[in-house]
Amino acid sequence: MSDYVTFLASIAPLQSAITVASDGGVRVKIDIPESHMEAAVRLMGMRQKTLRITVEAIGEYDKPDN
Repeated sequence: MSDYVTFLASIAPLQSAITVASDGGVRVKIDIPESHMEAAVRLMGMRQKTLRITVEAIGEYDKPDN
């Protein structure tokens, strides 16, 4: 299995979706549609790793299909 995962997501529609943490970092909550569940499971397996994140907007906000 490769060390990368690609999936569609959107920033969660919550007031707390982007927060400044007490440790000085920033936290971002994202919504991943059910259709990308396999990628989400792989992402959960990367919890103890440092990740390189690339974000590319592909259009106006439209809640991902489930």
